[in-house]
Order: sequence, then structure tokens, then C-alpha cells
Amino acid sequence: MSSPRIGIIGAGFHASTNILPALRLANIDIAALATRDIERSISALSRHGLTSRPYGSASELLEDVNVDGVIIIAQPQDQLDLVREALRNGKHVFVDKPLGLNATEARLISDAADAAGKHVMVGFMKRYAPAVRHLRDVVSSDALGKPQSFHIRFGCDSTGFASNIDDFVRLAAIHHIDIARFLFGDMVSIQSVSTNDGAHVFVKVVVTTTTGMVGTIDLIGASSIPSEQDSISVSGTRGWASLTDTRALTISRTTDGDGDWQQATSSVTTYTPAISTMSGGAQDLHIRGFVAELTAFADLVKRGNPVSSSARDNVATTAFCDAIVNAPELANSTRFMSFGAPGPVRDAINASIMDGSKTSSSDLLDVYEARKDNPPVPGEMRLLLDSSNSAIARIRFLEVRSFQLRKLTEATAALEHLSPRDWERVHKEYWTSLIPAIRESPGYEDWEITPEATVITTRFEVQPITSGKDQV
Repeated sequence: MSSPRIGIIGAGFHASTNILPALRLANIDIAALATRDIERSISALSRHGLTSRPYGSASELLEDVNVDGVIIIAQPQDQLDLVREALRNGKHVFVDKPLGLNATEARLISDAADAAGKHVMVGFMKRYAPAVRHLRDVVSSDALGKPQSFHIRFGCDSTGFASNIDDFVRLAAIHHIDIARFLFGDMVSIQSVSTNDGAHVFVKVVVTTTTGMVGTIDLIGASSIPSEQDSISVSGTRGWASLTDTRALTISRTTDGDGDWQQATSSVTTYTPAISTMSGGAQDLHIRGFVAELTAFADLVKRGNPVSSSARDNVATTAFCDAIVNAPELANSTRFMSFGAPGPVRDAINASIMDGSKTSSSDLLDVYEARKDNPPVPGEMRLLLDSSNSAIARIRFLEVRSFQLRKLTEATAALEHLSPRDWERVHKEYWTSLIPAIRESPGYEDWEITPEATVITTRFEVQPITSGKDQV
């Protein structure tokens, strides 16, 4: 392929202010543009001096066989269906964040991309910002010794578009939530507390990472912050680094010696972009990562080059958001979970959870309701009970989704390392063993398992309780 043929869906403020100008700066040809009205598409193309083909609907553009990849900049609630349609039409996709309003939706798109054999890239431009890339190189090298802790702070006036913590986290703060993973690794534990006064939201998150770091993330959406606050700092055994406004990177290192105050054994270096009246708005699009991000997408379409912000990686970022949003509601409640009656069945299931071979589970919604229990939500933590009703582990739910039993898929069965046939056999045997107990619940006297039954499938992580068991 000589040059990738890229189509764009959407010509709103973000597309017009950032995406289209960045594409021009990256010398990427725009083959077509679609909005909900062809006259609006013609007007947008004219405004940007483009001669691309206009379309009056997304479907018309996606059916164009001359378009190899598509950039989708639409409302969050519309993006899932547009991405699915793009994949069905054989297109590689770049889609602005958020891709999915929870981890369940994010995984549906990831699975659809895998099934279609196409790439879906999610618009987290901070991953491509030059200063962020520089900081990542510093963190992954030995420049700071072993990185031990980090702090991220983000604040903005989000009251115009976010009325609650859910909107603020997923529509604004998600960039900084994602960059924490990009720089410091996935999260092993997440604790979150928040307060709000109407649309004013204040969130504090404390995490540990797979790389052994501890971190704090402060997120503020309030009219008291009219100008964005954006900072990242990281401390290691031999130095520290800080990044402000995705522009100024300062690195402090101890050099030879043991920090003797009588010797010059430390150095501080600050990197900043050059300022020129010639740069105009182009500098901002380069520094914030838009140009490099879209260049990466064009290379993906042309050569299949891998990208860091894929649909599969997006599932983990979205699950991180889920944990932050849900944790405040769950902070004052301790809930328990167990598998079957005390005895061999429970012991066997618990053993597979504790050794890490079981990280997913499925149960019927009827079983939850008969027990007067609610299915878990992403980010929720419950205590796992053994046959003596002692808590042996903390289970944190990463993903929760539902489906009708008759619609079991091979991908869902594979989460529990089973074929669909074996999955159905194992679970029906288990649910059948519960029938006597379920029928003792009022309203469930004639309960039975039917193909229309709703199944709740979860993915979770395990944190063993090592300092003695908690007797319930």
C-alpha cells in the first residue's frame, strides 16, 4: 500500500480543533469525511481546505471500499456501534476515548476486533506526547535507580460536561488514569475515595502496581480550576523526575558518591520545548501527542505496525476507571462470597482460585436473587470464605457481564478454560445441586434451570489473606 486511505467520521469541536489539523501536520491524506448531513460534511471539508469525498452518514463512508482505515470522533454512546460497523466493513479503526463506558463494553469491542482480524486503536494521545515518552524511558532505565512511588495530579473545570464522578472519570480524567498504566504498569490493588458537591468532584486514588510501586492519583473536576492542572512525579532509589503540563520534564539524579553533602553528587536537568512565534498551534498538537498518535495509526493501516493503545489494552484502562468509580460506593461495606455448601466442592473451587488457575466464574442471576444478593460490580471487593466460613482471600472483580444461558459463546467458556460443552456440563451440575436450597426461598418453590436463564460471568483478581484468617 503506497499511502493509507483514511476516512473520518465526525466534524465536531475536537475533530476540527485537534484531529483534522494534526492529520494535516502529519501529511496524512484524508480520503473521505462523514457527518450526519452531507452539507455539513461539505462545509467542514471546505473550512479545512480539503477536497476529500463528503458523505451524509457514517454507514455510507464505511461501505466505501476505497477507505482502508477510519477515524471515529463521535459521542461516547455512539462509538461502540460505529466501531462494530467499521469492523464488519473490514476497516482498521482509530476511535477517540472512551471506547466503552465500562470494561464489559470495552471487552466486547476487543473481542470483535480479534474476530474481524482488524486493529482498533484508542485515542490516548498522552502516550505519544514526546515528554511522556521521555519520562517513560527514564522510568524504564536505571536513571532513577529502582522506581518506588509516583504521584499524578489532574484538575480541570469539568462542570460543563460532567455532572457526576462517573462522567468526570470516563470523559476527562481517563487520560491520566491511562497514563498511570502506560508509565508504571498495571495495578495490583486500587483504593479510591471521593467527595462531591453537585458537579464538583474530588477523587483520591491509592494504588500498587505490578512493578512493585505505590502511587497516588488526585483527580479534581471543579469550577475552581479554570486552567488545567497536569503533573506527574516519580521517585526512585537514586533520583526523581517530574513532568508538568506535558511539557517541562525535570530529572534529578544522584551521581557517584553516597550523597555526602560536602561533595557535588547530584544533578538536576530540565527539558522544555523551544518556544517560537512560528510554531503557532502546531506546537501544541505535537507536544500533546496528537500528531505522533495519528502517524502511528496511519502506519498501522499501511504496515500493520503494533500500537500501545489497542482495544485489548483499553479493557484494562476501562476496568481501572470502573474500580475508581465504584469503590467509593463500596468503601463502607464488607461482603462475602462462597462457592457451594461447605465441603469438597467448595474446597476444590477455592484451591483453584488460590493457585491462580481460576480467575473467572459464572452464576445464575436467579441464584443471586434467591440468596437476596446482588451481582458484583467492577471494582468491588468481597471476602472469599472456606468451608469453616473463614475469609481466606480478597476477591476484586475486574469485569462483570451477563448473557442468556442459550447464548453461551466459545469465548466466554474459554475464560474458565473450558469448551462450551464442558462449561455447560460443569455449571449445570453445580446449579442442579443448588436446586433444593433455592426452592426454599419464597417465590422460587418451582425454580428450575432454563435456556433463558440469565448468567452473570465475572473476571477477578485474588489477594490472599496471609496474616491469619478472619472468622465470620
